[in-house]
Amino acid sequence: MIVWGSAGSSPLADGLRSQGAADPFTAAGRVRALREEVMWWRGTLNPEGRFTEPAPPGRADRLLYLLREMAA
Repeated sequence: MIVWGSAGSSPLADGLRSQGAADPFTAAGRVRALREEVMWWRGTLNPEGRFTEPAPPGRADRLLYLLREMAA
């Protein structure tokens, strides 16, 4: 499962926990959070020399596009 932010807090994980079920993706280590990887990949720094926070892609097709760009 690919998520934007923290792997432990996604709509799927939150929904499974609210139903009393274990999150099979997090438990098996099959979740990949991309926010920090995108920060490193883009390498955009602010005037203080810190990485700028990337805007979330919003839709699944935009996330797929971003993944393809990173892989190219």
